[in-house]
Amino acid sequence: MRASSLFSMRPAEEAEHFPLASQAREDYNTSIEVIDLTEWLALCDREGRPLGRGLLRGEMPPPGTYWRVSDAWFVDCAGRLLLQRRALGKKAHPGLWACTGGGVLHGESPEEGCVRECQEELGVTPDFRRGGLVMGYVGEHSYHDVYLFHQSIPDSALRLQPEEVMDARWFTPEEARELTRTGAFVPLGYVEQLLLMLPVLSAGKDDEYAESL
Repeated sequence: MRASSLFSMRPAEEAEHFPLASQAREDYNTSIEVIDLTEWLALCDREGRPLGRGLLRGEMPPPGTYWRVSDAWFVDCAGRLLLQRRALGKKAHPGLWACTGGGVLHGESPEEGCVRECQEELGVTPDFRRGGLVMGYVGEHSYHDVYLFHQSIPDSALRLQPEEVMDARWFTPEEARELTRTGAFVPLGYVEQLLLMLPVLSAGKDDEYAESL
């Protein structure tokens, strides 16, 4: 058999003429681990500067590095905050209330991660004409880009991702504080600071709310 014909063999022909090679190819193909790129999270330093590399979800970041997280908060014309309750099947903080958001994937920007998480979890697209980045927060292992959007979103527009979110509701700032005080909210060190800033951040936004309805 000519050498050139080896490269054009069908699987059945290869099995007939070279059974050991055929079995080796099958073993190799079945042993390849499929890498899910959506499981690689972006890393940054404590100043929020990208490090240009990723970390497999679930692994601890090396010292001096942090998972990058995008947190999205929505506030409506009545000053209420849209919060979501984490699904009971979640490994971390099941059943607790939280803002919308999650880990930024390796290769995407924090803004892109914010949009993706909102679309996946709530079926809502944040409008950067009516909000944006308001603070950065350094946690124990994560750096949070915190976004606030002035959008009055009707309940009928929400499309919850069942494996991530079991409920979503509008809360007054005081109700949100009560969730944090009673341990019903995911522990985030910046929440009280954000609530204190909320009146200033929302000042003069009446026209924007009207346009977003």
